[in-house]
Amino acid sequence: MVHALGKTLMELFTSKPFYRSIKVRGDEHLGAPRTLYISNHADIVREAGLINYVLHRRGLPLAAIVVGDNLYENIFTRSFMRLFPTIPVPRGPGSGLVVGQRVERVLGEGRAVWLAQNRGRSKDGRNVTEPAI
Repeated sequence: MVHALGKTLMELFTSKPFYRSIKVRGDEHLGAPRTLYISNHADIVREAGLINYVLHRRGLPLAAIVVGDNLYENIFTRSFMRLFPTIPVPRGPGSGLVVGQRVERVLGEGRAVWLAQNRGRSKDGRNVTEPAI
């Protein structure tokens, strides 16, 4: 029920002229089950939203969004995040194993996941891709 409401919200947002004017190239390569989408972390809503916008436009299930559990501390952001498929993960030392386990579980269910390559959004506007990625 909750994710259906998130999908309805996605339809509402994407009906706006701004979203209809977005041009995406290569979207035929998106949508395979068990896909891990990785991007820089300037803005979680924008980045994960654009990936899910393209998936939604193609009639595909939305990707689960990996989010820090700090976003669940505020009742508004917690309520908003629960509208979409999310994977809440703890922030701080040693959290990498938990993130990996939760992402692996969702991918094992045949679903897609969006993950930021950095722990927090860029505070200085510099989005540098890690060389290993």
